[in-house]
Amino acid sequence: VTGNLLGTTSIVSVNGVANFTDLSVKSAGTGYMLIFSTPNVIPAISNAFNVIGPPLEVTRQPIGSTGGMALAVQPQVLASNPSANLYAELIDSNNRSAVFFGQSSLVANASGYHTFTNLVVNLAGNYTWRFRLSSINTSSSVFTVSVGPAAALAIGQQPS
Repeated sequence: VTGNLLGTTSIVSVNGVANFTDLSVKSAGTGYMLIFSTPNVIPAISNAFNVIGPPLEVTRQPIGSTGGMALAVQPQVLASNPSANLYAELIDSNNRSAVFFGQSSLVANASGYHTFTNLVVNLAGNYTWRFRLSSINTSSSVFTVSVGPAAALAIGQQPS
């Protein structure tokens, strides 16, 4: 595994045995192999193995925008079951009733990616998206929608 291995990758053996207890692979994939080496010894290579990704993963985090405008970066979600509908729900950190426009349900492309386009939030604030696929949920990182430019003027008090 090159570049995707997490955990302690270099340890001291005890009585000739090295126990790696916290290794994990960062990315889903097939045919991974671990190569163990030490100076002056022929490396040991594990059997090939596959890593299955999480059932639902936000692969592109949303980036906010100005209220009423499309998000600067639209979210993308990878699902292990691409044939099911993915549902999006907007969560406001202040428990207000913000409205979003755009798709609230998508079917994935052949690779399992649900790519949202033209999602718009109408109120300024901090939000997350909650994505649901059957009984599985995942959430995006927090993004901010800022106040837009003035759309109209109003007179607060008329001259008398």
